[in-house]
Amino acid sequence: MPGSPALPRPAPDSVPEPALSAPQLGILAAETWAPDPATYTVVSAVEVSGVPRWEELPQAARATITRHEVFAWQPAVSPAGDIIVTVEDSDVLATENLDLRAADPEHTATAIQKRLRRERHRYVQVLERAARPHTTIIFFRRGQDSGVCALVTHHLFVDEHAVDLLWNEIFRRAAGQPVPTGHDPRYRCWAQTTISEQARAAGLRATLEAATALRDATLTSTATVRRAEPTALLRFAIPPEVTDGCARQARIARVPVAAVYGAAFGDVLRDHFGSPAVTVAVPVSRRAYLADHDVVGCYVNTVWVPARPAAGTVETIRRWQHDLQFAAARAHADIAQLRPLLGGEPHAMLSFESRAGHRTAGPVRWRPVPPPDSPAKAGLACFLAPGTRQTPGDGRLLWRDGILDDAAAGCMNRSFLETLARYAGLPPDQEPR
Repeated sequence: MPGSPALPRPAPDSVPEPALSAPQLGILAAETWAPDPATYTVVSAVEVSGVPRWEELPQAARATITRHEVFAWQPAVSPAGDIIVTVEDSDVLATENLDLRAADPEHTATAIQKRLRRERHRYVQVLERAARPHTTIIFFRRGQDSGVCALVTHHLFVDEHAVDLLWNEIFRRAAGQPVPTGHDPRYRCWAQTTISEQARAAGLRATLEAATALRDATLTSTATVRRAEPTALLRFAIPPEVTDGCARQARIARVPVAAVYGAAFGDVLRDHFGSPAVTVAVPVSRRAYLADHDVVGCYVNTVWVPARPAAGTVETIRRWQHDLQFAAARAHADIAQLRPLLGGEPHAMLSFESRAGHRTAGPVRWRPVPPPDSPAKAGLACFLAPGTRQTPGDGRLLWRDGILDDAAAGCMNRSFLETLARYAGLPPDQEPR
């Protein structure tokens, strides 16, 4: 979904000095008050098969990572307190090869998941030069040409779309297919546009507009939670009939299918918090140009969306989509400034993940693996991967102590699935129990 308005780009023959983009600066600011230091550690794992020469995968990964300049960036704090960036081409990537072909398959699966969870809770210290490299790829070999590959890095360098680009390039190299060569400075150019004087002025306007809209639409917000207690987790499946019903309802409402899930989640939140309107944090992309969709980097900001009811189900879905589009058009707003303007935090976070089907590059096939357990970026967070005809849908509900307990989370989960089925237009006898 496009975010901030298009800003002029530097001339192609004038590559600027590296500087962190506005989304990257926002992540570093958010990390200072996040309840867990590993909140912004990214672990992306894929199951892969058909690799012609498994032992050459690390070379393909290194060629890919080093081509994208953002992984060579080393941010640091200057004596004046500013964030400065240098480009250090050495120690960009660490690789680890684990040959699990002789192990029992069930033991192997457990061992991989255990390692992925450990990596997800590892703090990647991007401001410490001694902590380089910031990026690691682990190759778990389970068969002659198959296994699991896991990318571990900091959110400062990638968003979900960028991770897909990386896997695609790595496996195209492994399959012997043509790929681009040479350093890619395009993210550097885009980053400069987001911190220019014009961009800062536009961001301030967007912040004030977003704050005004949220004050008008919502009545309450939750207090800031700074405690570092462990995060609890509940995983759930989304039944195929609910997936199909949500797709039908989206066609009726003429909105993306994510709007059906968002409106249903808002309904459950209003009931849980006892408020006629609540605020939901939603990550959106600032990839505004077609060319941006081919660039590796972090383009994601989080916007705050009011979830409020309308006269009927379809109208509520359309209102959610309207409010989300309004917020996404102001994705260049400064959350650090928005938070004090509203005097609190959103009630919850809602994030969508993609795990649709297999991707292919010649003989190589891969598909995303559900992510490991993770700390919540908010007091209450819901991650949804809507299903397709080929892939079942699933979700994760995460919360911190004082927001829910196991019993309340179970009730919220059942309520969400029942509400989602109702929004999907299923008759009561077909609603999940």
